Amino acid sequence: MSAAPVTQEELDRVRAVARSRGRPASGRIRVEQRPGTLTRRLPRTHMAPSGDMVAYRKAYKAWQKGDKTKFSVSPYVDKQNRQPRASSRPASKSAFAKAHPKFERAIQWGLTPSTRGGPLGTLYLFGGNGPRYDCSSLTQSIMRRAGISIPRVSRDQFRHGKAVSKKHLQRGDLLFWSGTWRSGISHVAIYLGNGLMLEAPSSGKRVRVTAARINASNYSGARRYI
Repeated sequence: MSAAPVTQEELDRVRAVARSRGRPASGRIRVEQRPGTLTRRLPRTHMAPSGDMVAYRKAYKAWQKGDKTKFSVSPYVDKQNRQPRASSRPASKSAFAKAHPKFERAIQWGLTPSTRGGPLGTLYLFGGNGPRYDCSSLTQSIMRRAGISIPRVSRDQFRHGKAVSKKHLQRGDLLFWSGTWRSGISHVAIYLGNGLMLEAPSSGKRVRVTAARINASNYSGARRYI
C-alpha cells in the first residue's frame, strides 16, 4: 500500500509534538526513527469472504449437522474424522470380553506398555521370544496366554485356524501379509477391532497399535482360532 503524501504543515506539527513529549507521536500519524519516513496510516478496508469461502462454510455446516459419509468438505477433514486414531488405545469390546474373557485378558496384556511389563513399545527383535519380540512371537505369546497353541512362525500360523473375510473380522483374529522381507507369508499382526491392530513391525521399530493394513496389495488374509 503506497503512503499518502504529507504536507509540510503536518510535518512541522508532528515534529513539534515529538520534541515536547520526548517520543514519537502515536496514532494515525507517526514519526519513524529514520528521517524522511513520516507516513499517514490509512484504515484497512473490510475483507469480505470470497464466494468459494462462503460455499465452503455452508458445506462445512451441513457436513457437521448431517451424515458425514454424504458430505465431502475436504480430503483432510474427511480423513481426520473417518479414520481411527492409531495412536490411541482401543477400548475393549464388551461382547468379545464376555464371550472370551481369557482371550481378552491376553489381548490386554499385549496392550500393556513395556514400562509395566508388557510388550507394547518394546523394540523389535528378530527371533525374540520376550521381553522383546518379532511379529510371530508376539502373536504366539498372546495366543498362548489365551490358552491357544499355534506355531512359532507366521507362515505356519497362516496354515492353521479358520479363514475370515475382511468384512467379518473380529477382535483376536490374526492378519497376514506376504513378501515383506521374503516371498510367501512373512508378517502377522493381531486385529483389535475398530480398524486397528497390534504388531511388532520390523527391525528398528517398536511394538505398536496402528491402522490395520487390510487393503494393502500384499495382504494375504486373516485366520480365527476360537
